[in-house]
Amino acid sequence: MKYEFIRKGPERGWTMSKDIYARCPVCNYYMSLDPRFGDTCTCGNMYKDSGMGRFGAKTGDNSIELYKGIDAAW
Repeated sequence: MKYEFIRKGPERGWTMSKDIYARCPVCNYYMSLDPRFGDTCTCGNMYKDSGMGRFGAKTGDNSIELYKGIDAAW
């Protein structure tokens, strides 16, 4: 999977979509923002609780970079 940078931090809230990924600023983990699934990055800084509708990072929302996932065509 390749990623195309969108922006840093939220823009009037977070965009939740299966095609959008958030990168943890600490461990560089790419987390899918598919709203159906919860997740936590490998270092525990960034979290997504789909059941409660929560997403964020201990380092603050503005530290999170958003990317669009691009399928690599072979």
